[in-house]
This record gives sequence, C-alpha cells and structure tokens, in this order.
Amino acid sequence: MFSFDENAFKQIIREALVEVLEGFEFPKPASQKEKVEFLTVKEVEKLLKISHTTLYALIKQNRLKPIKIGRRTLFSVKDLEHLGGKNDDFDQEQK
Repeated sequence: MFSFDENAFKQIIREALVEVLEGFEFPKPASQKEKVEFLTVKEVEKLLKISHTTLYALIKQNRLKPIKIGRRTLFSVKDLEHLGGKNDDFDQEQK
C-alpha cells in the first residue's frame, strides 16, 4: 500500500516555493520608490572629482544633461549613475 508522510510532503512544497520565489522580483511599495535627486554644479564636480572645464566638456559631448531652473544648473543623480557606464565605453574607445 501507499504510505503518505505529511511532513515530507510539506517540506517538498516549502522547498519548491522557496525556489520559485527566489527568482521573483517583488515591486517596491510606493513609499520606497526611487525619488529623483538633483545635484548642483559644485556638488557634481566634487563627487566626480573633475574640474569645471571637464564638467562642461561632458555637457558639450552630450554625456551629461543639465537641468536649468532659473539661474541654477542642476544634474539628475540618475544621469550621473548612467554616466559611469558611459565612461567605461568612452575609455575603451580611447585605447
């Protein structure tokens, strides 16, 4: 006859669920969504450790997009994060 071990069955189900859920990406709650942050020219220069001239060269090369609000020039933190990946491509082109 067939014997049924309830605890073994539950363990198999738990392991299967854990395996499925590990690959699943849960959406973030609205309160934890990324907020857009902006940095000033001086903050970007300090963060990237570059000169004023280099920063404006990046703008001229369309590698950074400034946001003008009145007389202020700001940069999105997201754009700066993407710049890191673009720098790798730029460095490879220079070699």
